[in-house]
Amino acid sequence: MELFASKVYTWAVFKEVKKQIKGVATLLFWGRDSISTTCVYRFSRMEKPDKTHKVLYDSNEEKIKCECSMWNNEGIPCSRIFCIMKYEGLERIPHDLVLSRWCKDAKDCISKPLEVAKGHHGRLLRHGALCGATSLVAKLGSEDAADFVIARDGLANLAKALQRRVYDRVGSQLGLLSQDGIKDPEVSKTKGAPKKGKEPEPGSQGEDRSKRRCCTDCGAP
Repeated sequence: MELFASKVYTWAVFKEVKKQIKGVATLLFWGRDSISTTCVYRFSRMEKPDKTHKVLYDSNEEKIKCECSMWNNEGIPCSRIFCIMKYEGLERIPHDLVLSRWCKDAKDCISKPLEVAKGHHGRLLRHGALCGATSLVAKLGSEDAADFVIARDGLANLAKALQRRVYDRVGSQLGLLSQDGIKDPEVSKTKGAPKKGKEPEPGSQGEDRSKRRCCTDCGAP
């Protein structure tokens, strides 16, 4: 398993994965329950034997999920997941647990042709691919102030372009105008109520220059 991880992950990520593989030795196994094709394992650590975590393993799809959510937060399988692989005799990390942005061929994944998938599954695939690309932009753009400005402005322009496309696509179905034709509303004076018996002249917007505030030193309005 460690040899497979060294061939897949970058060196920086592999060092973190290696820590989790070595952490298998600190786990205590408390039991295994089976529900159809899903197995539920219970583990705890030697330093905290009272705190147990459940890990689900589906043998048909080779899916492993731990309730600690380390993989969801950091993109790296925890030591309990590696312990399941050991018990089940797996020699490779399942494909679903390997994020492409942590792999050595991450740059090659950006230029790969887009896989067309429909429905909710396709949306998740596209969302994951974009998260990997934006995480690289965030890492590179945060290193230098000038690079940060380029990344920030580029993302802002990209967000505006995508918002315009979404509005035009949805607005055409609802019969709305294009977003380019929408302007800010005219600003009207709304502070206070107009005085009775004195209607403002057209175009004056109710402004009385004789009662404007003036500076107490120079007298200028």
